[in-house]
Amino acid sequence: MFLAFRGNAVRRLVGLQLAGAVTVLLLVLVSLGEGQSSYLIVPLVAVLLSFAGTLVFTRLFASGVRDQDG
Repeated sequence: MFLAFRGNAVRRLVGLQLAGAVTVLLLVLVSLGEGQSSYLIVPLVAVLLSFAGTLVFTRLFASGVRDQDG
């Protein structure tokens, strides 16, 4: 979480990806611990949303860099 809130945009993106990976891992472990395979839906959706969020972040970051240069 520290990386996601501090530093430049690249460090924040790395922190966001790391937080997403840790969250998904914890949710999978909870699903295995509870013995409920239906709980695996939440981490699968989180992976998709994390990937989509990363694409949106990089798209907005790239357009912001282009606006500053031009």
